Amino acid sequence: MSRRPVGVRRRLDNLSLGVQARLDARWADRALPWMITGALFVVLTATSLAVIRQLDGGPGLGVWSQAAWQVRHGNRPFSSLAGIDPVWRQWSFVAYPLLWLTLWLPVQPFLAVVQAMALAATVLPLWRMARDVLLLRVGTTAALILTYALSPAVHAANLSIFHPEVIAVPALAWAALSSRQERWLRYWLCLALVLVCRADLGITVAAVGLVGAIAGQRRVGAVTAFVGLAWSASSVVILQPEVGRTPLTAAGAFAAAGTAPLAELENLIISPATALSDLIGRPSLLILTVLFAPLLFLPFAAPRSLMPAVPPLVLGIAGSEAVQRMVEGPRLEGLLGPSQVVLATVPLLIAAAVALARMGRRSVSRVNVDHRLVGALVLATAALFIQNAPSSPYQKPWEWGRRDEVDDARLDAVEFVAGDVALTVTPQFDQLVAERAAVDELPLGPPERPSRWVPRTDVVLLDTTARGVDGRSLWSPGAFAALSRGLTARGYSVTFTRAGIFMFSR
Repeated sequence: MSRRPVGVRRRLDNLSLGVQARLDARWADRALPWMITGALFVVLTATSLAVIRQLDGGPGLGVWSQAAWQVRHGNRPFSSLAGIDPVWRQWSFVAYPLLWLTLWLPVQPFLAVVQAMALAATVLPLWRMARDVLLLRVGTTAALILTYALSPAVHAANLSIFHPEVIAVPALAWAALSSRQERWLRYWLCLALVLVCRADLGITVAAVGLVGAIAGQRRVGAVTAFVGLAWSASSVVILQPEVGRTPLTAAGAFAAAGTAPLAELENLIISPATALSDLIGRPSLLILTVLFAPLLFLPFAAPRSLMPAVPPLVLGIAGSEAVQRMVEGPRLEGLLGPSQVVLATVPLLIAAAVALARMGRRSVSRVNVDHRLVGALVLATAALFIQNAPSSPYQKPWEWGRRDEVDDARLDAVEFVAGDVALTVTPQFDQLVAERAAVDELPLGPPERPSRWVPRTDVVLLDTTARGVDGRSLWSPGAFAALSRGLTARGYSVTFTRAGIFMFSR
């Protein structure tokens, strides 16, 4: 009697199990997570340093550069660009020792490296969660880590420098792992680090405590929830956060984004309909799709593990929309929303891993997940990264770091200004001129009533190359002519002009 031929599906299953069996060894758990962490750190660092070199590091880079300059000169970390002390106003106390380190390190590359290191280091606890706690095989674990490494939210946060809340991302992952392993000293240290990153993260910590209480760790969970809520509640009482009622510039919007989640918390309770409309708006739905689709929406199969993702998503999106309504000119942040969204990647990955562990078949020591499901996970991850990530191949990141004629003109214009001179600038100059005592910021486009606008400094730097979302120039010839006439009437004269860059001095 002849044997029945083995089907292709069975062969693929056997091949998959054979490969994973060879990889399910101690050397893999020792080497692979560190190799992936190192590779991700190199990629993130290279891209963030490239955007700094091409003068596109985002509004936060100027704010924190000026705060670091103040600390180096013995002052409190106040930023005239944003009009606030970003450390105290957001309770981002973790940033203070980093600012002190800029006494010996160049501030902008250092902040970029710290942010890239935090994002890359998150791979280690996520790997250990999948392997040591949920007992997934190497192939499934690697697919989940790939989903994190290619997450558009991770790359968007990395390219916008600097956000102290990014440091909370690995701390949140280590806290989740420590809770599962009942390593309480490390658990509390990690949650303490999360809290000192920003005031509103106390709500996220409270959600972590709620998950623990539901899982049976009632005492620890209750204390965690109380500490998190007390932290955020006390910050609301002390800081009295609000978005503001006047139009915001780029640096002002960055500063407002640090307190907007807590400012919107009251509105979420009083007027939930407004928050719901923000969450189902087109920009918000795109954010949620980009976060959940690479994971095939598996996190919804483990809702308990998903709970810590709710505060950063709901408060982050609500606060972001409130800030955007006050911004002068076009939408300042990208399609992937506020930086706080990157915090949601950790509970999303953990929830997806829990769902896969439940769906898989338990062998002697590991959980086997259908290779077709793992393959779909990888394909969805790659597709969403290529389509939506700010560093996707469509954006040609290998060409980043180059400077065009406008960049060279900005640098040359700044060369004419002494380091102690107060300036008024458009946002494109922020990172170039931030390291001084006084810098006022204009909107991207011309000020309202340009002919009547009166600057508070003797030097004004304008970049008139900005364009709106429709591709049209924000600076019409008529608006610039009116502003130029008004400045000339007040004693200013043009001392530099090239490639749309202008300097007025008196």
